[in-house]
Amino acid sequence: MARKHYRPFVQVVASTLRSSAEVVRRQRNGTLTPAAVDDILQRWCAELFRLGQGTIDAVGLEHVRDAAQGPGGGRAYVLMTNHQSLMDVPSVVATFPGRLRMVGKRELGQLPVWGHAMKAAGVVFVDRGNRAQSIQALERAKSQLREGTSIWIAPEGTRSRTGELGPLKKGGFHLARQLGAPIAPAWITGTREIISPDGFGVTLHGHITVRYGAPIETHDVDDKGIPALMERVRQSLLSLQASSR
Repeated sequence: MARKHYRPFVQVVASTLRSSAEVVRRQRNGTLTPAAVDDILQRWCAELFRLGQGTIDAVGLEHVRDAAQGPGGGRAYVLMTNHQSLMDVPSVVATFPGRLRMVGKRELGQLPVWGHAMKAAGVVFVDRGNRAQSIQALERAKSQLREGTSIWIAPEGTRSRTGELGPLKKGGFHLARQLGAPIAPAWITGTREIISPDGFGVTLHGHITVRYGAPIETHDVDDKGIPALMERVRQSLLSLQASSR
């Protein structure tokens, strides 16, 4: 069994707090633009991989290459991946070619400094026990999609403890359908070996691969078609998982 190191996790927490403080400071002085958030996120990701002495690559980027920001903006996707580690979000931020923000659980938004910074940066927090709040939060995600910002959602709703794909929740599928935004499936490998779902120890020199699949269109899906859409995405994720073994 690979040795776990705890110092890198403490360093990651410190790096995250520094990045969060920069977001809050720039919000207060009026210089927090979407491009500034992008830059802070990329620097944060690079620092995390440096601290863990890890590497990352991406496969299938041609499927989402049109998300890259250009003069007219990029195509906005609802990015759906498996979820198994704290390293999943840095992995998709580091590899996705366009502007990306996240949907996360309400509890994260209540963390001191970090929670405020994430809200200012455009992270959308959902209280799954409060339907009215969840609907309001997803309206904010819709606004971002309309502006060309892609949204990452973990459709399982929580980290997998086995590494296998769990049941998918409907919220992200309704979000994609209502705007006709394509769903970009991706499978992440290597993150749970670096930081386990419930652990804080870091395995050094790990390698992560994010495998992007072909987008799944939603513009012709109605409410009755949501179960079939969910199954298509599930099968795509399982296919990506199989190809990564």
